[in-house]
Amino acid sequence: MTKNNYIIVGNTIDALRHSYVEGISLLYVDNNDTLSEEQNKILFSLSMRGLVPFSDNVRSISIEEDSLELSIKNGRRQTINGYDKIYIYDDKSIVGIDHLRQEVSKDYLIIDEFYINSETFDLVDIDDECDFVYKISFSKEANKKVARCYTKTDEQGIANSNISEANVRMKLLSNLKKEGIRGPKNGFNKILNRQNYLALNAKHRSRVIKKSTKDLYNDTEKIIFFPNRKHELCIENIWQELFPSQMRSPDLDSSGTTA
Repeated sequence: MTKNNYIIVGNTIDALRHSYVEGISLLYVDNNDTLSEEQNKILFSLSMRGLVPFSDNVRSISIEEDSLELSIKNGRRQTINGYDKIYIYDDKSIVGIDHLRQEVSKDYLIIDEFYINSETFDLVDIDDECDFVYKISFSKEANKKVARCYTKTDEQGIANSNISEANVRMKLLSNLKKEGIRGPKNGFNKILNRQNYLALNAKHRSRVIKKSTKDLYNDTEKIIFFPNRKHELCIENIWQELFPSQMRSPDLDSSGTTA
C-alpha cells in the first residue's frame, strides 16, 4: 500500500481524482456501472502507476478492525493486513460498516438501457420535468445507438408496475417521436416521391437500480465516509504525462483498457 497504508474505496469520479492527486491505492467493487470518459482515463492512468492492485476483480470488501478481507473473482480471497486510513466513496458491497450507519437513504435511481433502431440523429439529451424518465441520454456502442432512461423513485416505487421496463420503453419512443425521430430509412417510393421508413423501435438491454442519495455514516479515526475533497484535474494533462509523444489519448473501452 502507499502513503502510510492509506486506501481509497470506490471508483466514483471523486475517488479516482483523490487517488490520482495524492497517490493513494484504490480498491473498488465492479458493479457494472457505466463509467464516463474521464473515469476510464483516470482509471487507466492509475493502473499504469500500479495504484489499482486488484483491477476490477474485487467482488466484495470486508473491513475488519486491522485488516481488509477481499473476495476476488474465481472464488479467491485476499487479506490486506494493517491500514492507517480508509476513504470510502462507494459503500456498495462493503461489509463491516453497518454499525457505523446513522441513516439509510430511501431514494433510488432506476437506469434502463435500450438499443434504438432509428434513423441517424444528433445524440442530445432529452429532459423532462417529471420523475418518471426525467432524463434520456444517448451514446453509440459498436455502431449501435443506446438510450439510457433515468427515473427517480423511492422504496415503494421500485415494485410499482407503472415504472416497468415496458412503460419506460413506451415513454422513450413517445419522446423520440416528439423530437421528430423516425425509424431507419427503407428505400425511396418513386411513385409517391417520398422516403420510406421502418418503424421506430427500442429493445430493452438492461435495468440498474441504485440509491440516488448516500446513506449517512459516523466517521471514525481510521474510516472516513464520502470525503468532501475536491480535486480538479485536466484530463489532457494526464495523457501528456503518460504519452508525451501523442497528440491525443488512446481509445479506451468501458473497462479502461486500450481497444
